[in-house]
Parts: sequence; C-alpha cells; structure tokens
Amino acid sequence: MFDPTTGLPNRALVIDRLNNLIKVAQRKANKVAVLFIDLDDFKMINDTMGHESGDELIVDVAGRLKEIIRSSDTLGRFGGDEFVVLMGDIEDAEPVERLVQDIRSVLSVRCKVKNRSVSVSASIGIAVFPEDGDSASLLFRNSDLAMYQSKAVGRGSATFYTPMLNAVSERRLRVEEQLHQAMECDEFEVAYQAQVEIRSGRTIGYEALLRWRNGELGEVSPSDFIPIAERSHLIVTIGGFVLDRALAQLSAWRRNHGQHLKMAVNVSPRQFCDESLLTTIRASLERHGLPSESLEVEITEGLLLSTKSHVFEKMSALRELGVTIAMDDFGTGYSSLSYLSHYPFNVIKIDQEFIRNIEVDSCNRHLVKSIILMAHGLGHKVIAEGVETKEQLALLTEFGCDFAQGYLFGKPMPAERIPALSPGLRMPP
Repeated sequence: MFDPTTGLPNRALVIDRLNNLIKVAQRKANKVAVLFIDLDDFKMINDTMGHESGDELIVDVAGRLKEIIRSSDTLGRFGGDEFVVLMGDIEDAEPVERLVQDIRSVLSVRCKVKNRSVSVSASIGIAVFPEDGDSASLLFRNSDLAMYQSKAVGRGSATFYTPMLNAVSERRLRVEEQLHQAMECDEFEVAYQAQVEIRSGRTIGYEALLRWRNGELGEVSPSDFIPIAERSHLIVTIGGFVLDRALAQLSAWRRNHGQHLKMAVNVSPRQFCDESLLTTIRASLERHGLPSESLEVEITEGLLLSTKSHVFEKMSALRELGVTIAMDDFGTGYSSLSYLSHYPFNVIKIDQEFIRNIEVDSCNRHLVKSIILMAHGLGHKVIAEGVETKEQLALLTEFGCDFAQGYLFGKPMPAERIPALSPGLRMPP
C-alpha cells in the first residue's frame, strides 16, 4: 500500500483514505480538499538525466512536501511525477490556499541531483468535497482537470476546479484525437513572419510558424495543440515536417530572388532531445541545397534547466554544423543572463511581453536595454519579438537592437501571400 521509491501511500491507499474522509465530512457537514500536484518538465529531466536522477528528484520533492502538510493530511504518490494531498476537516479555502503558497515556497529552492542544480515547480489542481464531487473518483477526476488547466496557464500555477473545465477537457480530448490524423490529412501549413534588420530596414529572413486547420475543430491555436503534441512523440514528426517545408520554401526564395535569406525554425524540448535531430537537419539542408548557416534553430530557456552537459553537447554539435542557435522568448519563466555565457547561442530573442509596453513602462525599457547591452557584450545578436508600433521601433533603434519581428512589418502568412521579395524591401515608413 506504499510507494517503494518514496515510502508514501500509493494510489490505492490514497483512494481508501479519501473515501474515509468523505464519510467523516458527510457526518460533520464539513469539506475535504484534494490537491493534485504534477511536477513541471519532469519528463525532460527524466529523459535527459536518466531515471535514477528522476527518482532522486522525486524523493527530494516528497521529503519537502511532507514537511509542510498538516499532521492530519495525507500525502501520497500516484505514480511518475504525480503527488496528491488530502486535506480533511476544513470549512473554507483558506488552509488550501495557504498550503499552495507553502508548496510554491518549498519548491522554489533548487534541488541538487547528481551534483547538478535543478529548478523545480509544480502545477496544482484542486477539487473540494462536496461541491466538486461526492465521490473519490469524481474528486480525483476534477482535481486532475484543474491541474491540466494550471499547466496551460504556466509553470507553478494552481487552479480550483470549476464546471467550465469539463468543456475545456472535452476540447482537449477532441484536439488530441484529431491531431493524430492531421499529418495524414495534410491539415498543417507553415506561415512565415519577416525578420528585419533595424539599421538597414532590410528583410533578412523569416520565422516559420506552424498553423493547423481541422475540418471538425476549425483553426486550432498552437497553444492548444503544441503542448499535446509535445507530450507524445508526435512533436518530432510534426517538427520534422515544419523544418523540411520551411527549408523547401527558403530554397525556392533564394533560387528565384538571389537573396541570402535565413529561416528560423522552432525546435521543441522533446524534438531537441530526440537522437535523430542532427541527422534530420543535415538531410533537409542537403535535400534543398542550402548552406547550414541559412538555418536558425530556436530553443526556449526551459530546455536549459534539465542538464547542462546533454544540452550543451547538442548545441555545440549544431554550432559545429554551422547552424545558428537562438534563445527564444528570453526573459520569461527562468530567465538568467548567465545562460548567455554558459551556452553557445548566436542570437537572443527578447520576448514580446517586454516589448509590448516599453513606451510606457520604464522597468521594461531598462530590462530590454540591459539585455541588449549584455548580449552584445558577449558577442550575441539580439532580435525583438512582437514589435507593433513605430515608437517601440524607435526605442529599439536607440538601444542598438539588431533585428525586429512583429506586426509592424507584417503578420505571419502563407508564402504565396508574401509580397515579391527584392533586395530593396524596406520596413514601413
């Protein structure tokens, strides 16, 4: 009845204890809370550092959680990176909210795994008896739904169950079902958004962005289907499709217009860790007759959390191949300027959240200017994402930013809708 790795109650024992808590709550007319806790990015850590390291991290987290729960609470492990806390004899949400804050606090201290420092956070879903379910199965189901909503919101989030989440869950299941046949049905297309050199105003390349239109679901947002694809091996196949389609288009543009344009392609964490990545990139470049320097691979900061050696080796191999490497969405989530010196990046992409309000937010202005100065000091180029106004562009010009991308220069669009390319193409006046 106990988990062999952590010594915590296992799934069967947790269910049994919840059934008992429900009976007591019915007699006393009070409440029971179920907190479903799922570690963020644990699979990446497991895949890159090994299962032994993953188990070490799980034991560490279990010990931290045990220290902060009440003596009357139950902490159990459901399996993998999933924990459950049962809180009985409560009258309102106050003790639950306090525990959520304690969980965030105790996990904010980085873990040491195999002599490496690992950042940990958890997404939490909460369901309360009797309003969110009158049985153990319903409470676990609804806390699980709430946890997935937390995942969608972002790392370290906590969500209380609401009936609306049933519709969200149904939508997610439909997306997942249709996603498995999207490639076969040729439902994916690639849109392209211009990247502009600020100093000269020339378009120097494009970022390839995946779009999906499904016959049943209509236009599906990447924020809806990419996380689902990432949780399965589908993202590797889809990522390979985007890479090849984008390089085929780049080859046509370079052949027809004689320009040395570049193509930026996003590579997801799972795709980056896949052993076939380098082979896939080499084959696609050769197939379309492109030099390696024409490709820019964009990766997110989150990938850097798992293990320096594995990621560093893959990035070094890409650099040796001649591919440009960009850190995408810099400034969000785990931002650390030390990444700029520890990893072989060529380009830093400042997240659009920092660009959006730089005209009125002095803090954002100082951050953007500092990032640009630091990146330049380390020999990196900088591109600002989400540039929408001339005022934003003027400030970026003043700060010495190298490149810009955003609606000011054009929305992402299919290749056939992009204006004829020419060496004289300039940004809007």
